[in-house]
Amino acid sequence: MLKSFLKPEYLFQPRFLFKRLFSSKVADQDVFADFRLPWGLPIRVRPSEEHGRMLFTLGVIDLVVSEFLWRLCEPGETQIDVGGNIGYMTSILGIRTQLRDGGRVIVFEANPEVFEELVFNVNRWQQVIPCLDIDPLNLAASSFSGSMKLEMPDGYESNRGLSRIASLESTGSIVDINSQTLDNVIGNQSVGVLKLDVEGHELEVLDGARELFSGGRVRDCIFEEHNEYPTPVTDFFENHGYTVMRLHRSTLGPRLLCADSSVNRVAWHPTNFLATLDYGRVKKLVYPRGWKVLQKSH
Repeated sequence: MLKSFLKPEYLFQPRFLFKRLFSSKVADQDVFADFRLPWGLPIRVRPSEEHGRMLFTLGVIDLVVSEFLWRLCEPGETQIDVGGNIGYMTSILGIRTQLRDGGRVIVFEANPEVFEELVFNVNRWQQVIPCLDIDPLNLAASSFSGSMKLEMPDGYESNRGLSRIASLESTGSIVDINSQTLDNVIGNQSVGVLKLDVEGHELEVLDGARELFSGGRVRDCIFEEHNEYPTPVTDFFENHGYTVMRLHRSTLGPRLLCADSSVNRVAWHPTNFLATLDYGRVKKLVYPRGWKVLQKSH
C-alpha cells in the first residue's frame, strides 16, 4: 500500500496525495470540470473518465511521456500529435513550441465527439496565448487518404481514448471517419517531435509517412507499444536509421532503457518508446534529475 503513494506525482505535488487520501467524491459521467495544468493552461475534462480521473488524482497524465515531450521540444519547431484526444499532450507541445515565431502543432483526432472537446480546449488556450499556433484536424492519420471506420470498444464510456480503427472482428459501435497520410499533411516540413498513440494503428500511420522518415525529417518520435520488443513498429524506425529506446520512470526523474531491457513493465502504466535520429542530444536533455512538468511555473 505504501508503495502506491511513493509516486513522483505525489512526492513532487503533495496536495494530490492529500486529495487522494481524503477525497472520495466521484463525479457524474456527463459533468465537465475545469483543471489547470502545471504549465498554466486550463483544460476541460470529464472527471469520471480516465483522463479526468488521472488529472484530478495525479495532476498529470502519463508522467514519463509528458516529461519527455517537455524536454525534447524546441521553440519554433513543428510538432505533431497523432491521437490527440482532448488535447492534454497537445498542450505540452504547444506551450513548449510557441516561445518563438514559427512554432506550430498539428494534432490529429479521428473521433468526432472527442474532437469537439479538443477544439474547445484549443480555443481556450489561444485566448490565453493568442500566438499559440495549434491546428486540430478531425482526421485519422493512416496509410492512405480516404474513409475509414472507427470502433468504440468495451470500456469506451469511461476511457474514450480506447476508440480504434475498426477491423472485421469489431463488435463495438462504429462511426465513419476520414483519413489522411502524414506525407500529404506535412509535405516538405521538418518535424521536431511526433507523438503517436493510435491503439494499434501505428504501423499504418508510419506507412503513410515514408517520405518524411526516408528524408530524415522527423527527429524524435514517442510511441506506445503493447508488444514486446522487437515489433514491426520498432523495426520500421530502426530500418530508417533511428535509435529506439524504452522510456522509464524513476522516482527522481525520467530515464532511458535499452529497447530490449529486462526491467519489468509497470502493470498500471503503458510502455512507451522513443525513436530518435539524435541520441546524443536526447542523452543530454534527459540527464538532469527531476520532473520539469511537475513544477508550478516554467
